[in-house]
Parts: sequence; structure tokens; C-alpha cells
Amino acid sequence: MSLFTKTGMICCLLLLALPGRAQEYAYLHGTIGAYPVAMRISCYNDTDCGDTRYYYKKMLKDIVLEGSRDGKHYILRTSEYGTEPRETFDLNEQADHSFTGTWSAGNKKLPVKLQPLRKTDVRTVPAFVKNSDNEGLSDPYEYLRASNLLLVRDSVIRYKNKEFVWFREKASDMSLFRLGNGFSPEQLKKINPLLDEIQLTEAMNQMSCSGFSGGSIDFTVNISYLDEHLLGFRIFSSWFCGGAHPDFGGQGYLLELNTGKQFDLDDILAFDTSAVSEARGGFDRFSDYRNNFFAPKMLELMTQAQGFEKPKEEEEDQCDYTDTEIWDYPSWEFGEEGISFTPIFGRAMRACEEAFLLTFEQLKAYKNPKFPYNFPTVKKQ
Repeated sequence: MSLFTKTGMICCLLLLALPGRAQEYAYLHGTIGAYPVAMRISCYNDTDCGDTRYYYKKMLKDIVLEGSRDGKHYILRTSEYGTEPRETFDLNEQADHSFTGTWSAGNKKLPVKLQPLRKTDVRTVPAFVKNSDNEGLSDPYEYLRASNLLLVRDSVIRYKNKEFVWFREKASDMSLFRLGNGFSPEQLKKINPLLDEIQLTEAMNQMSCSGFSGGSIDFTVNISYLDEHLLGFRIFSSWFCGGAHPDFGGQGYLLELNTGKQFDLDDILAFDTSAVSEARGGFDRFSDYRNNFFAPKMLELMTQAQGFEKPKEEEEDQCDYTDTEIWDYPSWEFGEEGISFTPIFGRAMRACEEAFLLTFEQLKAYKNPKFPYNFPTVKKQ
């Protein structure tokens, strides 16, 4: 799930410049009264500063602001539809690009002092952040925040006689495992940095998940498969980051233990010789394959396995699992008995999204020839 999720599902985390509008950023850190903060002022052209954010270094959670500027004078406010602003910043940019002014909320007013922020100003950085390739960390505001993330060792579980050590990131409350005893040193070296990267990404998503009325993400992690070569797991997220409605989604992972290679679904299954992942073939080739071959075959297999029938016209709000389009881009989970697929419905029918299993026996004819492992044989009960 990018800095921010690889599935791209959390749209509020993206900072998009509108066509024809120049976007300017000011990266700042300093204090509101005695409280250390960081701020990213984002303005379009000369006046509109509609996607500005700041966080307290103790909490690290974005607070969203909107406002305007007149020359070097900025007015920035929190905002909720139909309500008065809870907080207001009245700031002036100085010749050295520092900002001074006031923060006010109700009858309370505090002085604000902010200095330009550069990545080189961040001196203490945990190893899992320093070693990250996350593109979002090129942003000084995000890099400073990431430098304050803290992993706390939580619990240890055993799965198939191997240890999984869980770590909780303190600010985001996002937990993820690392490989422990029972895995080879080479496997620890290959896989644990990938898990560091995933947890960093999800923690940053949590900290950036904010609307004018707040926001949060709930995470559930399920270890679904393990053998001597492969590790499978899934992260399910439900979130509200502003906007009209909450949302949810999942991402499956299948990692090769000895190399750290991550397999996409199209690396595992191929319903046609044109099968290709988006990462390897680009979006056009990927979407052509998914629309023309993957979705129709997925519907055929699911109908055989589940006995789906099209709802009758008089049955309103019924889940129609016979619609080919919902099988274009399902989320998936590689498990001990097969691969579970969750179709993707439009907003009004999201309650229809549930996982359906296709066993390895049902899928073995469609294993991608380039996938280097045989599907496991599941013993019949």
C-alpha cells in the first residue's frame, strides 16, 4: 500500500496539484507557545492555501487547515462544514522565510514561531526509517515525523513451530510481526527489512489520515500461509480520513523467504499468455489483461465453486456476484487451502464485499508457469 498505501486506496493522503495551478510548499518547524510542532503550508497561486497540515511532535497526527494568503500574510483555520473554526493561525512570513504570529482557539491565544525545515535538520533517525526507500520521505515534513516513530516489542506467537515477534508503532498503534527464532539468518535478513518498510508505510498512513473532523485507520493483520519457501499474510484496513464516507480494503502479500521477492497475484496465476502485473507491464497492458481475461475466468471459476446466480429484478439491493466487473481487481489472500478473493463493489454496495475461496485444486491449471513453486496439495478431510 507509495508512501502511502501501495493499493493507492487512501486518497486523502495524496497532494495533487490541479491542472494549470502552481503549487508551493513551505516546510516549517518550531513552536506554538511551548509546544513543538511541524507544519507544511501548501498554497496554489497567490491566495489559496487549501491543503495545509501541521502536527504536534508529541502526537505526530495531522491536523488539517485551509485558508489564504495575501502577500506574506497567512490566515489558516481548521474547518468543519457549518461550524466555526476551532483553531486559527495568523502568520507573517519574514525575509528569512521564517514565520511568526499567533495561534488562537476560543479565548486562548499563543505565540507561533516557525523556522524553515530541511531534511538535514533531522539529526536522529531510527534505522528502519534511515534505511527506507519510501519516496514519501523526500518530504521534510514527513521525514521529521517518521524520525519520531517508535517500535515497541509486543508479543511473540508461534506458527508452524516458528516464532513471529510483533512490534507496535507507538504513535499510530499499528502492529506488525517480524520473523524470529526458527527462521534462518538469511531469511531474517531478507524479510524483516521488508516488514519494516510495510509497517513504516502503514504508520505514516495513519498519521496522515485526517479530515477537518479528524480521522483514523484500524488495521488487522492475518498470517495466512507458511512453508519452507513462502510466507503469506494480509493487511485489512478500515478508515475514515475525511470525505463523505468511511471505507475499507485489504492487501495480500506473498513473500519468498530466501530472496525477499514479493509476488503479485498475476505472478501466481495466469489466465492467458498476456498475464502481467501492473508493476511489470504498465497499467494499460495490466488493465487489458484483467478486463479481457482475468475477470471473465474468475467469474467462471467462482460461479462453478459458489453457484452464483443473478438476482431477480424484483430483489432490490441484492449482491450480484455475476457481474464480471467486480472481479477485475479483487483483493486476495494466499492461504493454506487456496486463494481467497474479495470482489470490489461500488460505494453503495460495499457491504457485499466478502471473501470467497478457490482451492489450489481449482486453480492448479492456471498457475503462472513463471511462478517457481507448485501449489500445495491439501489433504482431504
